[in-house]
Amino acid sequence: MNIVKNGYIVDNLNNTVIDKAKHEVHQNAFGKFSLNDLTKIFNQWIITPVFRLFLLDDDERIIKDISPDFISGDLSCTYQSGKRRTLNISLLNGHGQYTPHGKNYSIYLGCKFRLDAGVLIDDTIYWFQQGIFLLQDPMQSSNDSDQTVAFNLHDKFSLFDGTVNGTTYLKTILPVDVPMRQAFINIISANAGNGKPFDCKPLIFNSQYTDVKTQKTIRQDFGNNLGDILIDCGNTICSDIYYNVYGNMTVENNVNQFLNGNFPMIFRLSDEDRIVRDHSLNYNWSKLRNKIIVKGAIVNGYQFSGSAENNNILSPFNVKNKQIGLRAETISDNKLYSDNLCKEKA
Repeated sequence: MNIVKNGYIVDNLNNTVIDKAKHEVHQNAFGKFSLNDLTKIFNQWIITPVFRLFLLDDDERIIKDISPDFISGDLSCTYQSGKRRTLNISLLNGHGQYTPHGKNYSIYLGCKFRLDAGVLIDDTIYWFQQGIFLLQDPMQSSNDSDQTVAFNLHDKFSLFDGTVNGTTYLKTILPVDVPMRQAFINIISANAGNGKPFDCKPLIFNSQYTDVKTQKTIRQDFGNNLGDILIDCGNTICSDIYYNVYGNMTVENNVNQFLNGNFPMIFRLSDEDRIVRDHSLNYNWSKLRNKIIVKGAIVNGYQFSGSAENNNILSPFNVKNKQIGLRAETISDNKLYSDNLCKEKA
């Protein structure tokens, strides 16, 4: 695990110097990594990664940089509603500083960590925050040569899905006609059982749904999870609910933006490159669809619906291509309470 010590990048496990860094830049949500820098990274034969790990307090302020004890980590990311990021770490524990016990007030169920990942370009480290994580199950081990602890960490959605917290002890009800944004705020700012809110960081909410209100009563019985309510609310506005790398709950349209993005090319792999050993491509034509029809909820005898079809004349699979023809699929989702939401999902 490469970390920074006194301006040098050091392999923390073997205690060997890898490189020297004169400058450090922290990339935040408002900073963009330039295309030139990305191109430079991808065209380097050797890429030097570096990491740092912080122990945080409940308000996510840094208590301590614990990178010197950080010997290994495994970050897993998925793209789904709910919990997206998990992190398994191992720490040196020679003095018992990370041993969970009654006198160690820093290590407890739900204590918070922050992971940053960086890359060295020339003599500058560019840091990228990778998430705020909460401790679930610690494991302590020791042998003749070293003493370590292993921590299983989860992103902040674990506050709501029962991993760390979130199991309801009372029947939770969100009534009809509550602004959807306010419904999310009510849940995440509720008492977590210790006199503090689940989360006090600002909610990032898709502005196009600011005026949308709950269309039905959302109930959650004793023993279930608040995370299910959050995901249920998100489904009614075609949105994913997750925590971003800065620890903010995010409500975002779940239409895959990568499908419509016009992204610059930063690296091209070709058969002539020694990097490419072999490749293959499968064509799943049996799953091809060029029209989607979405059927929503039924209210007073009327069923909300919407559709979308591929009319792009440059696409070989558009609905007017006689060789392909119309290939439609109907999806039912009784959580959608407007024609616009059905059309958007389609």
